[in-house]
Amino acid sequence: MSKPYYEQYETLMKKIHEPFQAIAELNIKTLQGLSMVKPQDFAGIKEPAELLQKNLEVALANGQKALDYMQQTFDILEKTMLSISREAVKKPETGAKKA
Repeated sequence: MSKPYYEQYETLMKKIHEPFQAIAELNIKTLQGLSMVKPQDFAGIKEPAELLQKNLEVALANGQKALDYMQQTFDILEKTMLSISREAVKKPETGAKKA
């Protein structure tokens, strides 16, 4: 196989790898940012309603973070798909020759 083929393959693999790397970094950032009820918070609770309130606050905060995560994930995937489709439109003849 020719050298240009390997260069095209390498370029394609880099483009495929970039969104996976971005999503992995986003996963780590999101998981580190999740909230939880700390044991110290339980010490000051005097009524069951306070426990429920703390749990609801954490659930709402984490729900918003999950929505932000999904939006950022879709943004990454959208940029990747647009990039790939634009390149396919620019160079349709290369795919036809190989097929």
